[in-house]
Amino acid sequence: ENKYYYTKVANTLVKEGYYKLAYEYYHRALVLKSEFSIEDFKYAAFASFQVKDYKKTIIYLEKLYKKMCKDINQYK
Repeated sequence: ENKYYYTKVANTLVKEGYYKLAYEYYHRALVLKSEFSIEDFKYAAFASFQVKDYKKTIIYLEKLYKKMCKDINQYK
């Protein structure tokens, strides 16, 4: 499936400055319920912020926070 592909392409697009296109790829990955890494959530939040979708930015930041808490608790 393309879940992994969407997040990796989106990360590359953010690094290159193509925020709108990256934002669309992150949305596709989110709809497909892809597994996001901490880095993926950071880039997704930044891309959403750059295209001024603040509601989606908050969603990604909340998911980032949950993922970080989960990872911290896993390694305690």
